[in-house]
Amino acid sequence: MIHRFLNLAIFHWIAFTFWLALLFVLSGLPGEAAPQHLFPHQDKVLHFVFYLGGAAVLTAALSSTWPLPRFMGILLAVLLLAICGAADEYRQQFTPSRAGMDPLDWSADIAGALAGAVILTRMKSLYGLPVPKPQK
Repeated sequence: MIHRFLNLAIFHWIAFTFWLALLFVLSGLPGEAAPQHLFPHQDKVLHFVFYLGGAAVLTAALSSTWPLPRFMGILLAVLLLAICGAADEYRQQFTPSRAGMDPLDWSADIAGALAGAVILTRMKSLYGLPVPKPQK
């Protein structure tokens, strides 16, 4: 059983690493490479959805690695992704044709992270997905 959780945890951490790499690549694209605005506040929606996905993967990684209480898993995932979002906004200042340090982008990141962590945690409890038990 431990072997199964180890494989699951490794898979989740690899997926989160890919998410971080994609964040790094997308954040470094010049402003001209961004998709055309199809509707108002499209960038905020994209931030929200991207961080929702990141939170789902990170929450899965955390919960498959450590037996955290639900609230602590959500809080830790949101805190870590809030730091990622702040670092991303800082980095965008130095990217051509991009404006970094937008508090609304960062708010969308945090809101998406919270939504993703809560949704994944709720799905795990609804569908009885396995979580590691504390070692004795």
